[in-house]
Amino acid sequence: MDAILLRYGELGLKAEKKRRVMERFYVDAIADALRRNKIDGAKILNKGKRFVIEGPVEQIVEPLTRIPGVQSFSPANKIVFASKDDLIKKVV
Repeated sequence: MDAILLRYGELGLKAEKKRRVMERFYVDAIADALRRNKIDGAKILNKGKRFVIEGPVEQIVEPLTRIPGVQSFSPANKIVFASKDDLIKKVV
């Protein structure tokens, strides 16, 4: 696993303008938690109502459990593909 897919809770119900502001708070909270735990090289991507955090999954999991509002997160693999058929070959 090389990434984490993070889902947040009721923030998704907010109006778009307010949600963008709150999502920025989430990114800052995640970055701060990673920094406090000396986790270098992690990359936080906002993917519309979800965040993808790329980096050392084993180290990232513990700090995420202490961030308020995080509904759930799952380890994930990043897959690079050129076509739909290429994706199917890599996944199956």
